[in-house]
Amino acid sequence: MNSNTKQTLGGGLLLGGALLALFWANSPAHASYEWLHQFAIIPAAAIFIFFVTVGLELRHEITDGSLSNLRKAVLPISAAIGGMIVPALAFVAFNFQSGSLAGWAIPMSTDIAFALAVLAIFGKRLPPEMRVFLLTVAVVDDVLAIAVIAIFYTTSFSLLSLASVFGVVIGLLLPRGIFKKAGTTLADFNSMIGLPLFVFFEAGVYISPTDSSSVLNSTVIYGIAFGLIVGKPLGVLAGTYIASSITKQKIDWQNLFPIALLCGVGFTVALLMNSLSFAKGSLESASGTMGVLVGSAASASLAVYMMNKRTNVA
Repeated sequence: MNSNTKQTLGGGLLLGGALLALFWANSPAHASYEWLHQFAIIPAAAIFIFFVTVGLELRHEITDGSLSNLRKAVLPISAAIGGMIVPALAFVAFNFQSGSLAGWAIPMSTDIAFALAVLAIFGKRLPPEMRVFLLTVAVVDDVLAIAVIAIFYTTSFSLLSLASVFGVVIGLLLPRGIFKKAGTTLADFNSMIGLPLFVFFEAGVYISPTDSSSVLNSTVIYGIAFGLIVGKPLGVLAGTYIASSITKQKIDWQNLFPIALLCGVGFTVALLMNSLSFAKGSLESASGTMGVLVGSAASASLAVYMMNKRTNVA
């Protein structure tokens, strides 16, 4: 099975896990879905292995990859920083008076597994360097997300936050040869088993008929969706523009635009941030989950539209 097929399958499993969780959580058997959450070690183990892989990828990129050349690394690093600041500000703007500011970090994230799956299916005509750019932005994005978790979300005990932080630390400390020997195996496990399992545990929110209006009309869902759909690509493009102006590097803006939209697919890490931000079962948590799913789906759809448009023009 080639890498494109694996990425496509992984993306399908992620989406399937989210849909199954939503259906089960809102079915007559929703109590059995809630019962599964006593096994919190499962999503924690999945996110731990994911961030071990992120740590390994970061070390590889710094020593042998796209982050080893400082001049070239400035672009994706600046894009990742911009892509985190702008959506966070967008969320704050929507929720400044609502008392739900704890979720400011939710729209900052990019789900590399799902984004690469979309790119593998619809972005075959894009230049290869666009895939490298997306991968590098996502790795930097994940590491910055870990910094946010370590600083703001470890003041009280949380199995998910500790698993995330220690996962990256262990990945960075493992011998360099581990990435070459086990990097592909870990990536395959994450995309086809670990991340779909995590999404299955986190995406299922029960929305009662009496709460549906409050959940769907919350400023939390608006702030997250707007942050992912508009804030994320705007921040990525702004960060890239600033860095390219300083370093005098030429940018393929037409092909970069759909990549910037793909960065708005928050999905897995955004669901993690939502779990760390709001109490399980709260209206804010339900709104946050729906915001992540709506924003990620819309970002992926817009990216696919732009990639198809580029293909038709070509």
